[in-house]
Amino acid sequence: MLEYDDIDEHERQYSPSSIVPDAADLIGRYRSGSAAVRSARAFETVAYGPDMEQYVDIFWGASSRVHVFIHGGYWQELSGANSSFLAPSFCERGTSYVGVGYRLAPRASVEEILADIDLALRVIRQRVVSERGDCQIVLSGSSAGAHLAAMTARSHRLAGLMLISGIYDIVPLIRTYVNDALSLDHDRAARLSPLRLPPPATTNPTVIAFGELETDAFKQQSEAFASHWSLPPPLEIAGRNHFDIVHDLADVSTILGRAALGMEDHGV
Repeated sequence: MLEYDDIDEHERQYSPSSIVPDAADLIGRYRSGSAAVRSARAFETVAYGPDMEQYVDIFWGASSRVHVFIHGGYWQELSGANSSFLAPSFCERGTSYVGVGYRLAPRASVEEILADIDLALRVIRQRVVSERGDCQIVLSGSSAGAHLAAMTARSHRLAGLMLISGIYDIVPLIRTYVNDALSLDHDRAARLSPLRLPPPATTNPTVIAFGELETDAFKQQSEAFASHWSLPPPLEIAGRNHFDIVHDLADVSTILGRAALGMEDHGV
């Protein structure tokens, strides 16, 4: 059930923080952890457009393997710099890590944000090829970042795709506070929903996951999307919620961390 008749319940289902009392503290960990990494490690910032938010931060590893992460925030919060906290684990095993910045709503439409992600991926590939001679990208995204990754993956060849706590049909958001900044109507939202678009003829190796402590709507979004793309059922990560699940990406002792490592090792 992706829509709820009761408007208060509908809002609650599409508000991940509604069942995570310490959501603000967890988001604060993104920022503080990223600030610590950025002060301790060298990285390269590459602009892919004239706007100050159109940049990628590259933490270089020794190989041509690259993990590219698209942050969440319902297309209107956070930044690429806030996702630097994931970098060390990847770099230490020789994989470059890239956090993607993009313009945010309401200053940019979802269509413009998607154009940013597409261009960012092309620039990342060009930069890594020029530096390493090859480029094998595992693309991941969390929440709205998973939506952006799923849409962008339709036109990019990847070593792997990791979609975490994502939203794949954004039509239900029209009836929520989220749309105050997005200003979507039904037709635009449908065109921007990977769950409502024909599945691609060929798919990149893909893992879909969500936390055990998510709302039913977010779990059902992932389950419906996995079915739509004829993928295995999503991974439900025990004990994790919408905001702390991303830490597993950088921990190879976890299911998600091992999946990321496996995609790097068997990249195209």
